[in-house]
Amino acid sequence: MSGRRLDVKQAAEILGISSEGVRKRIKRGKLESEKDTDGKVYVWLDEDRTGPDKDQTSPDERSNGSDNAELIEALRDQIAILKSEAEAWREEAQRKGEESRRKDHLLAAALERIPAIEPPPDTPAEPRESPTPSSEDGNGIRVPPEPEKPISWWRRLFSL
Repeated sequence: MSGRRLDVKQAAEILGISSEGVRKRIKRGKLESEKDTDGKVYVWLDEDRTGPDKDQTSPDERSNGSDNAELIEALRDQIAILKSEAEAWREEAQRKGEESRRKDHLLAAALERIPAIEPPPDTPAEPRESPTPSSEDGNGIRVPPEPEKPISWWRRLFSL
């Protein structure tokens, strides 16, 4: 290890960044460091790195301003498109909600107009038993009568 041994706070002041920034650089391996027996962290800075850290991007990450301006403009256009789509979806959801409430209101009004359907007064509460006895087939075997099919309520109502 070469250079000056400084604690994290001193290194942050010299580099012109926060203490958290120094810790992140230590974690990424960008700065040499050592931990003392009491747990205090020290940073080793080269003599040429004892000024403020102005070069925060590497040379291959730099681009000219026109590329950035074009990118920013493209992102702004995309944001405008997404905002208009979100507004259209909100309006559609609101319209569908109003339409659903209107349909519910119409259905409730129609149901109020329909009188309650009650069974006719002459209909017995219990199902009728078959009055026909069981019959025999040609071989002398008794065949049970076919069970009566229950009459649907609308046939009873209209006497069909």
